[in-house]
Amino acid sequence: MPAKLLTDAIGGDPRTTFAAVNAALVLVMLVCAVVFLSKQKFIASVAWFWVALELVNGVVHIVNAVVRDGYFPGLYTAPALIVFALATALYLVRTRRKPVNE
Repeated sequence: MPAKLLTDAIGGDPRTTFAAVNAALVLVMLVCAVVFLSKQKFIASVAWFWVALELVNGVVHIVNAVVRDGYFPGLYTAPALIVFALATALYLVRTRRKPVNE
């Protein structure tokens, strides 16, 4: 549902728009990864937002399939989203920095 709202808002061919938006999101996350690895503090907030977004996205795709009692687009990739989000959360927790005054 959110994907349809987004592609309708942007206009054009829905498949092309959806692919372009997803490609842009991947590009943003690659840039964030580079910035995160360069130890920029603010990017951790973006990473945590991404973790939450992917967890919700994965769960919603699975719930939609269960509620509809059948396949729903994104069902097969949803478990991977959840696994990657949890792995990213674990990485963020393990690499969290100590406050400067400690």
